Amino acid sequence: MPISAANLRWFYSGGASNSDPTLSIGGAMSSVPLSSTVLHNLFDRVTGDEAESGITRYRLLYFKNTDADADGLMAPACLYFSGLPINGDTIKAGLSAQGKGVVATAVATENTAPAGVTFTAPTSKASSTIILPSPPYLQNEYIGIWFQHVVPALQSASSSNTASWVVVGDTV
Repeated sequence: MPISAANLRWFYSGGASNSDPTLSIGGAMSSVPLSSTVLHNLFDRVTGDEAESGITRYRLLYFKNTDADADGLMAPACLYFSGLPINGDTIKAGLSAQGKGVVATAVATENTAPAGVTFTAPTSKASSTIILPSPPYLQNEYIGIWFQHVVPALQSASSSNTASWVVVGDTV
């Protein structure tokens, strides 16, 4: 039976009950799911001071199959951005260096880059360089995915900056 898209879920990192995106910087998977895959459910809004000085922040989410009635997500499963920020910001993603089914190593602060992660920003399935490893993804299997948000210095503040991402793949 194919996986229901509703059962492919994103969860915060940072501890078993973490619901604070700013603490989602690796470590244990939270039981709290992300409500939607958009920029401001993962990164807080950029302040005027941050936009002026520039800032780079990181977050780790876990992508997990919670479907009990499915055979698993098959290759090619990949992540791409269906919307990217405006105003000079960039958002990129990369697979956790620890791999599938392994808790991602936490970083010291939200401004610390995770070791061994290559960040890219593909905008279609065909151009995606973020290929999920080792299919299939059976019930409760997961992979850590890091996100990087860069705001270059001397940006003007924008309350309407958005980005969104998806994972797509073939099912059995």
